Amino acid sequence: MSDPNYNSVSLLLHFDGANGSTTFTDNSPSPKTVTRSGDAQISTAQSKFGGASAYFDGNGDYLSILDDAAFDFGSGDFTIECWVYVTSIPSSFSTRISLYSQKPDSTQTNAAILWYITNGGYLEFQYYFNNGSGSVGTNPANPIAANLWTHVAVTRSGNSIKQFINGYGGSAATVSSGMTIRDSSANINIGRDAGYTWLLNGYIDDYRVTKGVARYTSDFTPPTSSFPDVDSPKIRVSDLGPLGVQNTLVRVDPIILASNGSPLGEALITAQHLPPVLALVNAESMLGVTQNLAWHLFARADVPSMLGAATSLAVHDFTSQLGDATTYYVMDLTTPGGTVRVPISSWQATLQTGLSNYVQCVVPAAQSYVTQINAATQFKILRQVTLPSNFVIEYQMASGPLQTVTLDQGPFRYTATIAGYSSGFAINETPDPAYNRTMQGLRSVSVSEGKARVRCSIDWLLRPSQRVFAGDRNFIASYINYYVGNNDAYMEVGER
Repeated sequence: MSDPNYNSVSLLLHFDGANGSTTFTDNSPSPKTVTRSGDAQISTAQSKFGGASAYFDGNGDYLSILDDAAFDFGSGDFTIECWVYVTSIPSSFSTRISLYSQKPDSTQTNAAILWYITNGGYLEFQYYFNNGSGSVGTNPANPIAANLWTHVAVTRSGNSIKQFINGYGGSAATVSSGMTIRDSSANINIGRDAGYTWLLNGYIDDYRVTKGVARYTSDFTPPTSSFPDVDSPKIRVSDLGPLGVQNTLVRVDPIILASNGSPLGEALITAQHLPPVLALVNAESMLGVTQNLAWHLFARADVPSMLGAATSLAVHDFTSQLGDATTYYVMDLTTPGGTVRVPISSWQATLQTGLSNYVQCVVPAAQSYVTQINAATQFKILRQVTLPSNFVIEYQMASGPLQTVTLDQGPFRYTATIAGYSSGFAINETPDPAYNRTMQGLRSVSVSEGKARVRCSIDWLLRPSQRVFAGDRNFIASYINYYVGNNDAYMEVGER
């Protein structure tokens, strides 16, 4: 993956490494030196990403970074975020847990910024300016829980300062302020304040500070992978027309959009490539310098006819070229506050023609998402594939209205099972041969009363009413049943 705002990153700590390591590497564009105090160290006992995190034992452990212009936010936008795993939540206001502090001494009025977890598991962000201070808390309905990885973030966009816990903010987590945050020469501390009282007992993973960018301005889905270390690739080719107007435009970041204008300025041909990056096409000039460069993975080209309807459609099937890729599944909830991404442990679905579709999935450790689940109206299952290059491809597998929620609680579990029905697919007796699919990973092919049913690996591009080839059989798919669990994933596709 790539980050289009990577060049604005002030600090990026993945906390990866061997267990017990005391080296904390900054992967930002201008790396800072991170100094540890106490027994702060890399630990493999807990991690959100990468198999390790930073461990603080609550007894004098913290990290510090020398003051830098990259941390002088002034009146501009910014984002501070990380994943945190605390072993206990403060029981009183005096035992706060510091996530970010910049103040020269124990006198709070000399501070620039204080960001901490307070009693009850809420976030508090305090900022100081020349003639006063301000603060913003988080929604009481969405506290941080102990012994659970939680994504926390604070952002400023214009005059709006907002905090998020697992991507959820709420009205209580927003304050409006046009003040310029005080420029302090104090060090940046992670895991304590300058008074040595707000110490962290727990773990932190993927810590990122971005200056000049408010990455989150409304509720969002927490990151599902480690923060990227590179900027997004960009290629821009401009071919000027006779009047100086761009006639051809190509851009990659990470969407390629090519547009060729007609004589009247309307788009005549539009091609969209989603997403990068699989094939590299390289054409060299006579001097050996690259003359043309193109990244290609999934292409869709529409060429309108004289009456405006598309006469040509091209969809490239790249699945056989994925190579050594990692596949997993996630769920997106549609809530009044926006889309919320939720991890799932298993899902099942039936897509079919002429009858309703059905989707069901299980959310483990659901206590952090109950509020969003109860507020959601729709949900969809997406397949994610991480290529060896770390680019991520997403493809929607199934979706439906969120109609039922079942919560299952016990001493060691808190799961949510959600399900819903949606309209089925239209029957098409003459599908376009361009969408024919050959099944892979065949487990069984059975025929009953002349109708075939195939159990095989999941084909993420197959949909009902497409023609299926399996062994010596071919038929039009009437239904597809998906079964995805912790240890196995397959589908059944058949005809009626």
